[in-house]
Amino acid sequence: MRDKTLPLLLLATWPFCDPANAQVCTETIPAIATIIDTDGPWNGSGTFFWVCGGTNVTFNNTFGIVYVEEGCDIVINSIGGGIYHVKGGGSVTINTPGVQLAHAPGTSVINNAGSGTVTACSSMTFEYTNAPVPGCDISTGTIASREHRVGIRSDPSNKVIHLDGVSGVQAVRILDTMGRIIRTPMPPFNRVEVRGLPPGAYLLEVQWPDARTLNRIVVH
Repeated sequence: MRDKTLPLLLLATWPFCDPANAQVCTETIPAIATIIDTDGPWNGSGTFFWVCGGTNVTFNNTFGIVYVEEGCDIVINSIGGGIYHVKGGGSVTINTPGVQLAHAPGTSVINNAGSGTVTACSSMTFEYTNAPVPGCDISTGTIASREHRVGIRSDPSNKVIHLDGVSGVQAVRILDTMGRIIRTPMPPFNRVEVRGLPPGAYLLEVQWPDARTLNRIVVH
């Protein structure tokens, strides 16, 4: 028997744009999102999906909530539609009814189904506080390396973060959860100052010549 609970739950999250705020759209990437970083058809199951920048995906059997980074070409063939939040620079082709789409400027939309909801936002912003790490690189929209790992230890004074496994690291940056650069520490990178940062969650970006990782840190 088909489970009817999931579609009802997903539809309850709509609308995701605030009409009173000039269609400024903001969405939070959930920790349980499935990362999609390779081109091709997607037939996997799940509830939340995070498509990395520059990835071209055809959704065939997916009903869920999809977050799409910049520069992606998306084709939606999924029966039952789904909810799509799309940044600009790419395209969305809708071939099935019931799709709910919100997109940023610069997105080409072809609605062959002739139904569903398409909302043009003045901007589309993703909030990364709970996003899975490693995940899509929020600076470039590409996938973060899964081959590099950094050990993080907080100093009892909460003024310094100690990093293990930073051999060969070229740069470290502290970002806010919207991906904006807050601080760029100088080497050596095994010791990162967080003194003076307001309490809250941040992203610690570590860059190698061939890889990049994001780690969530909390300053108290």
